[in-house]
Amino acid sequence: MKPTKPYKIALLGTKDYANTRLVKETLFKIKQQYKTEPVLILGAGGSVDINKKIRNYALEFGFDYKEYNPSYTGRNNYSAMANSYYNKAYHPSHVHHSLTMMSRVADAMVIFKGQDELGACEIAYKQMTKLNKKVAVL
Repeated sequence: MKPTKPYKIALLGTKDYANTRLVKETLFKIKQQYKTEPVLILGAGGSVDINKKIRNYALEFGFDYKEYNPSYTGRNNYSAMANSYYNKAYHPSHVHHSLTMMSRVADAMVIFKGQDELGACEIAYKQMTKLNKKVAVL
């Protein structure tokens, strides 16, 4: 019998998003809904803001976790891309590329939006819509 491929759910948040309780509740609901099925949580990475909390809570709930951190950052234990992808000189397009890559891999996406606009998360939202994949903005 073939092992079941994990359902890949991307979670990311805007810079001003602060409701960590909703992030925890969302991950809990995912855990309840996919009790016996493998789930891989995809994140945007980052050492501050809600994206760091998403990583911490996903791991706390026992999910497999990978992140699509931009190529100007260093590779870490959860980075989804190859070693050669990381430690590049900063360029604004790197964020666009990492969010596009995450959108291509994800089966569904949840974006946690604060009071401001979607910001960089709009890239991922547009990609998911273009690919006819499920995307929710909370």
